[in-house]
Amino acid sequence: MLPTATLIAKLDPNQLIAYNQLYAEYKDDLRVHQKQEQAINNISNYIVRTTSVAYLPLIKDLGMVYERLQELKTILAPTTSGQKRDVLNQYTALKAYNKKQSIEKWLNS
Repeated sequence: MLPTATLIAKLDPNQLIAYNQLYAEYKDDLRVHQKQEQAINNISNYIVRTTSVAYLPLIKDLGMVYERLQELKTILAPTTSGQKRDVLNQYTALKAYNKKQSIEKWLNS
């Protein structure tokens, strides 16, 4: 049977106990939600602070942190061919041996 009381003062003792338990659970859930919301806001602020001014207009209309990160990833992630080129350049630089350099120094580079 549903409680008919419209004020907390009109609740019977059992209903008041149930109300207090539910209210305590609500406050705990609210505290967790507020912490999560604060963490998300901190991440969002960090993204804005650390993103180049040139890219801010591209993410300013995106509301969620995930959407902003996905957009930045799409824009800034190196292409496969770019990665291959970088690896090849690094490999070529390591492959070249400078005769004035000691062999041990070259091997450790």
